[in-house]
Amino acid sequence: MVKKNNNTGCAIFIARISLVLLFVNSFIGKATGFAGSAGFAGSSWIPLPGSLILVIGMIMLLAGSISLILGYKLKEGAYLLALYTFLATIMFHVGEGQLGAFLKNLAIIGGLIALAQLPSGKFSLDSKN
Repeated sequence: MVKKNNNTGCAIFIARISLVLLFVNSFIGKATGFAGSAGFAGSSWIPLPGSLILVIGMIMLLAGSISLILGYKLKEGAYLLALYTFLATIMFHVGEGQLGAFLKNLAIIGGLIALAQLPSGKFSLDSKN
């Protein structure tokens, strides 16, 4: 159980927003450079069209980001972004020269899993306060 103090709600809010900025930036990059991003997604080992992989990824990014920003269904949103990050990691960051990106993504996944274990905090739609 999380020991609550006057700063717990603020700390959880900062954690949610800090993590989500990465995913919002990624979503914007994919949306504004859709053709290039679809081409890159198509270069993965997944036997699906790159545009389909990209749309699925963008839906995951958008839904998870909205969840974290609003603090609504925080656990589900954090797990969705952790799954997205895991899939991106095994699709694009396994192999020679990818250790840094691989480890960074594992750290992000760990942060999202930890966030999923916390209450959404007082600055959220799920707030019990």
